[in-house]
Amino acid sequence: MKRRDFCKTTGSILLAWGINPTTAFSNTKNKVLSGQLLVNNKLEAGSFENLDNALVTTQNSNVIVKVENDVFLIRPNTKLKFTLNKINEIIKGSFHGVFGKREEELLIKTPSGTIGIRGTAIYTDIDPQKKSYLLCNCAGQAVFYGNDKKLLKSLNGSHSVITITDQKITNASTFKHEAVPK
Repeated sequence: MKRRDFCKTTGSILLAWGINPTTAFSNTKNKVLSGQLLVNNKLEAGSFENLDNALVTTQNSNVIVKVENDVFLIRPNTKLKFTLNKINEIIKGSFHGVFGKREEELLIKTPSGTIGIRGTAIYTDIDPQKKSYLLCNCAGQAVFYGNDKKLLKSLNGSHSVITITDQKITNASTFKHEAVPK
């Protein structure tokens, strides 16, 4: 994806969440933009320290948070683990993440495998009752590895969706609309 398209997509997503992109990226501090965020069971408001070996949870509302160059809309009752200001595990729940461009692939562990990110926007949802996991690549490129580290699927372009059950991709599809009108 071209840088310009990625920037337009990121800006559009933030505006859809009700966040001014210039406010979200005006400085490098980590901050809660909307809602109540718990970091290691401590309520955080406004700017907060680095997330190193931190358990991030939400309660009964959506939370919008900026961590370095990444912005997340974290859904209610979600639990994520961060190391060195980078999300590294989705324990339960769902979130929409807009990730800044990075040199090395960011690996995010899930119960069904690992997501590889370099700079993209994704939506994830873990359904523990159905023992399934949904990954939507909203823009850019993401890859999904099984727990055995074997590449299961590469998602290119916007709105590629996969459902994973027991480390097997049970559904793969692509939405027919653009995130940002051309």
